[in-house]
Amino acid sequence: MVRLAEPVRAHLHRPAASATAQVRQVLQAKIVLATADGLTNSAIARELKISVNTVRTWRGRSAWSHRAFAAQVTGTVFAPVSPSPN
Repeated sequence: MVRLAEPVRAHLHRPAASATAQVRQVLQAKIVLATADGLTNSAIARELKISVNTVRTWRGRSAWSHRAFAAQVTGTVFAPVSPSPN
């Protein structure tokens, strides 16, 4: 399950409800919000009338970029992780 901070959730609601945003932005926002609500891939696919593979693709893209996206939306700066001293 994905947990979204309120500023991130609010930011995602804008393109999800937009009539003028790019289709891919709307789709990604809806998938991330549905994931945060606890829906499964198949439930998201049914709700959005898309294939399960499309949901998996967007969830994968969102998973690797979620931290950077949340940082951008909230203005948080993450310090780089230094390598292990081994």
